[in-house]
Amino acid sequence: MYPHYIFPGLPAPLTIKAFDYEYGLSLETLASLFDQQIETKIQDAAAAAARAEAALAAIHGSFMWRVTRPIRWAEQQVEQLQEDGVSTRVVAFVEKMHRLLVRQVLARVTGRRGLSRVQRYLEKVSHQQALVVAQRQALLAEQRKIPLDPAIIQQAYQTRERIETLSPEAQEIYQRLQNSRAPRS
Repeated sequence: MYPHYIFPGLPAPLTIKAFDYEYGLSLETLASLFDQQIETKIQDAAAAAARAEAALAAIHGSFMWRVTRPIRWAEQQVEQLQEDGVSTRVVAFVEKMHRLLVRQVLARVTGRRGLSRVQRYLEKVSHQQALVVAQRQALLAEQRKIPLDPAIIQQAYQTRERIETLSPEAQEIYQRLQNSRAPRS
């Protein structure tokens, strides 16, 4: 209501009286409708995601997906050969075969009497293999992120030439320093 104490005795102006009545929807009703719309959109998105997951599961379970698996694997191998090079892939293959062999022998030895020393040795070898693989993967990831700068390569060759011109005692000190920096397994 219009405060009559401001202008006592005067009638309230028409513009002020217009605000005495409620028109349209209240703020609470609008907020509630907005929340309902958001909830509907969330439910629709969840339903679409569930349909997409079901479709993807159907594709992965299909006959054609299973039949074309070797082709996809071969494409992946070709891509890795192009990225890493033949020698790196051959080394990775040999290491993988070695790891599989160690795991197979370890599975047959585990729990057998009299073979606990062999089991501990194989567990140690398996752990060292895992460390080597992790280090190689980290190195490959680092190499892929940082393109080789020709200036850095030139500097590396110059450093190598300077090391080769050192006296035998200085080269021995350099080698000890390099060995002390190398990660220990």
